[in-house]
Amino acid sequence: MSNLINQEFQREYDDELDLYEIIDVLVKRKKTILVTFIIVFLISLCSGIYIKDKTPDYVVRDILINQKEYNIDGVNQVLPENMYLLNRRINRFFEIPGVEAIYENKVNIENRNMESKRKFLEDTINVQDGKGRYIVKVKILKDGEISKAILDKYVYNLKRMDNLPERVEAERIVFKNNLTELDSELTEIAQKMKDIFSSDKKLLKMKPDEQISYISYRYPGLFLRRKEITKYYDYYTDRLLELSKIDNDDKIIRVISDSYIEEGKSKAKL
Repeated sequence: MSNLINQEFQREYDDELDLYEIIDVLVKRKKTILVTFIIVFLISLCSGIYIKDKTPDYVVRDILINQKEYNIDGVNQVLPENMYLLNRRINRFFEIPGVEAIYENKVNIENRNMESKRKFLEDTINVQDGKGRYIVKVKILKDGEISKAILDKYVYNLKRMDNLPERVEAERIVFKNNLTELDSELTEIAQKMKDIFSSDKKLLKMKPDEQISYISYRYPGLFLRRKEITKYYDYYTDRLLELSKIDNDDKIIRVISDSYIEEGKSKAKL
């Protein structure tokens, strides 16, 4: 019985790790372990530097797009995703000194066309939508000045899409002209009414409400026209009042930050 217990104990002992043996192995192989650690560290460090180099820096601006319902005809829907729909907007970017050269360096001559220019801009400019607040990022290409010029041109194109001030002024001119014409016609009607009162002595003996009834009966065309003009006059006056509430500086596009640099960040874990 005692032998069985001793054998079982010996078997359990043999299965256990000897701390002294582990330390002895580490000491004997310390050079191998140290070299392996240094190699792994250097690989991680180089990977981090490589990824850092491959992660672009950006020139950034924050833009607020406040698209309201103004009840004005012809106001553009300003959407960043519509930036490259028109060729003239694309061409404005390539008017910037240095952009054409960078594009030609990246794109083979047989592939240089409006579609590849559009793709080049889409790869260069990143727009993040934050529910009306947009963060526009431009990769730093050859140097920061070219990228900043691209960012400024993007803002310029957006502002060109924002035609609210022009439409407000156009509507204001139309309504003012209409009111001027109505004023002129009302003046003519007033003169005709004055002539009617001078020629028709019965009106002088009537009360005001009786005069209105009498004129509407005897001169229905004149009466209806005056009523119609008054309705339009009130409408145009109300519309001008609404337009006056839109401040001259009220725009769909507002740049709410200066340009700033956002450095590329490595995701490597050192």
